[in-house]
Amino acid sequence: MTHVSVYLCIFGAAAHCITAVPAALQHRSAQTLAEVLPNLPSWWVPEHPVSFIVVIAFGLLGVFLSLKGKQVDRYLSA
Repeated sequence: MTHVSVYLCIFGAAAHCITAVPAALQHRSAQTLAEVLPNLPSWWVPEHPVSFIVVIAFGLLGVFLSLKGKQVDRYLSA
């Protein structure tokens, strides 16, 4: 679960660069990733700060559940 969150954050940062840098160079408003790359399914890439917060929260939840799962496994195997 945590690897997925890390990859989503990386993909989101890359998507932000793909959309914001050309817009800044051409002095226009930024487009969404779906407008820049219409043939790429990009519904899963976070492009908004709220999306990044959700992805990071899922990553932290994954770490927490992994640690608790290991505690339960140690308890059951003892």
